[in-house]
Amino acid sequence: MTHRRTFAARFAAAGMLLAGALAGAPAAAQTVAPDAAQSTAVDSLVERGRLQEAAWLAREQGDSARADRVLARLEALLRSPPERVRPLGMDSQGVSYTYRLRHGQGVESIFKVDGSDIFCPECGADREVATYRVDRLLGFDLTPMTVPLRIVAADDTLYGSAMYFVNDTRPPAEVGAEKPDAIRLFDAIIGNSDRHRENWLVTAEGRAVAIDHNRAFEYQPTTRPKTCWETEIDSIAAPGDLGRPYERYRALPPDSLAAPVEAVDSALAARFLAMRDRVVERIESRIRQPGQTPSHDDCRFDP
Repeated sequence: MTHRRTFAARFAAAGMLLAGALAGAPAAAQTVAPDAAQSTAVDSLVERGRLQEAAWLAREQGDSARADRVLARLEALLRSPPERVRPLGMDSQGVSYTYRLRHGQGVESIFKVDGSDIFCPECGADREVATYRVDRLLGFDLTPMTVPLRIVAADDTLYGSAMYFVNDTRPPAEVGAEKPDAIRLFDAIIGNSDRHRENWLVTAEGRAVAIDHNRAFEYQPTTRPKTCWETEIDSIAAPGDLGRPYERYRALPPDSLAAPVEAVDSALAARFLAMRDRVVERIESRIRQPGQTPSHDDCRFDP
């Protein structure tokens, strides 16, 4: 029980770390007023309880202030005690124990019990939360909001992470979607070792949604990896056109970049920060020498 309380305590004040990191980030694009039709589309999503989708759309329309307001509302709902708790059992890969939660205003989430990954118990729910915060800090808008949460199920108190449930999604194989460069870059940055075909989804509008990140920050995987940061960079189709998230990643002061991961573990944060030079150099090498693949050092796995 001490470990679980420690997990909860680590994230009680983690919002302050993220706020400080965001304050040190490069200035965001200027907010512009959306037209009436655009505003109505966001309103419709909010009314239906699709708050994450509404925030994403508002950001795409240039209304960052509204996106932030919607996200603040969503975070309050996700952190509140759920109205309904339904056990789902082991996830689709038979690895982690999950629940489906219903919150106020029709918002739902998937709750993953901390430490329930049978192959990597140290790959906890705190990594899920840190991944979302890195996503938000850099502006990828791939990962649904994920918060630390305590729930009561069958008279047992459980600690873990609650990830907002995005409705109307399908696996990429069903819609013929290829993994976008944004996900490949994101996975390289966070050291995600588990991005298989069921760990990202596609919405009806064609948006890529990245889920299941308890095995993030595994730059030298301790379990057999599905993905590795080196191969993800080598698979990026357009390394010279990675946009604002990559520029933020390169430009953020070290303390600001490390802040979301510092809430998980200081040693993990140090490794995350140390990897920046290697990730950037590999990308820049691909830009300088197109068609050439650098050697692989960290993707080997010896069982």
